[in-house]
Amino acid sequence: MSIRQNFPTVSPTLTLDFINSGQLDPRITFIRTGSATRMNENGLVESVGADIPRFEHRYEDGVVKPQGLLLEEAKQQYVPNSNDFTLWTKQTNGSGVVGVAVTDATTSPDGTNNSSKFYIDTAGGSFYNIYRGIGINSNTDYTYSVFAKQAESSVTSLTVYTGSNGGNQSVFYNLSNGTITGITTSGTNTGISTAGIIPYPNDWYRCHMTFNVNESITVQYKLGNGTTTLNEGIYIYGAQLEARHMTSYIPNSTSGTLITSSDKCYIDNLDTQGLINQSEFTIHIEGKYNPTVKQVSPHYNRMMETRTGLGTQRTSGLWLDPQTQTDIIRYRADDDNENNIVLATYNTTDTNAVDTGKDGLIRVAFGLKSGDFDISVNGGDLESSSNTGFAQDTGQLIIGGSDTSGNNIMNGTLRKLSIYPNKLTDTQLINLSKVSI
Repeated sequence: MSIRQNFPTVSPTLTLDFINSGQLDPRITFIRTGSATRMNENGLVESVGADIPRFEHRYEDGVVKPQGLLLEEAKQQYVPNSNDFTLWTKQTNGSGVVGVAVTDATTSPDGTNNSSKFYIDTAGGSFYNIYRGIGINSNTDYTYSVFAKQAESSVTSLTVYTGSNGGNQSVFYNLSNGTITGITTSGTNTGISTAGIIPYPNDWYRCHMTFNVNESITVQYKLGNGTTTLNEGIYIYGAQLEARHMTSYIPNSTSGTLITSSDKCYIDNLDTQGLINQSEFTIHIEGKYNPTVKQVSPHYNRMMETRTGLGTQRTSGLWLDPQTQTDIIRYRADDDNENNIVLATYNTTDTNAVDTGKDGLIRVAFGLKSGDFDISVNGGDLESSSNTGFAQDTGQLIIGGSDTSGNNIMNGTLRKLSIYPNKLTDTQLINLSKVSI
């Protein structure tokens, strides 16, 4: 077989290149009723207005790299005045005194000079913390995050303190090399699900931890300074507390909580625009889920979904498994009687996959027609089914969600999405999911 036959020989009817274009295809409807932030092409935390899509970037190996279209669900930011650390309670012992001051000594992650310095104002204490008390619900995952940068000190910590019976749950960070140096836990009513540290330009890091408490109480969210030396400290910016996984930074200048809006992205009238073949098609999609989504989200986070012309019924869908929260991708199709059929459960870290997705990138290619379905993820072996339950009136494409109301949002970035007018061969499906084209 020739190399050409190993890849599609027909052109897609729809090609969406989010990572290279930096703009949306005019056929796409995009809705978000409020502002939101992203990392822009200069590596800065940037706020964009309502109904403006976010093309996300990441700072990797000293370079700002495009990630594609960012799609996130609505969230509640529980930290009031999220960048005013002078409102936090200071905590130390002995003769020590904690200092917190807004400083222009360094550029903040948003490119202005509005970060704070958390420092040792008077020596004599054995620890130095600042904290806020915020109430939470029982048996719910929450993520606590703060931006931090080394000054004279390069050590900081995030701690969740649930009282004398609950104890401290702490994660320790090295701000000189961007690593987690330790995790400590005490008590029985809370636990840490996951923790991480994300690099930003100008030596900033976003430190985060996800935890769960088994009672509804007010929790102290502490930020620790790893030094006890007079005048030494760290720079801090933008605290956030939110349910479940971490999302992009939500600036909150109010004295209460702040609720954001979800990103809704879709194309109507696929059929009448000639973008899909009603009798058979192939979809190729590439994207990355937010890493913390895999650990804690209980939702069916969709990469995509096709629906009938009026959007009332699913005809196909890809999502992250909400039970295992690992690297499981599930596929489901519905028939004209709305019978739900799970056609494939695909582990993206399967040893047969060429690219196991260790960098978080998931490439999927699936072909569908009546009685014939095949899917490959990251170049792995096919999963097949003859029980497709295929509804031949697909007219709507939901991008990074399950409907036009903003449910089951992916919470990640999409790089590319293409629709082909036929079901590709097995070899073509596997090869299509191996590489970016």
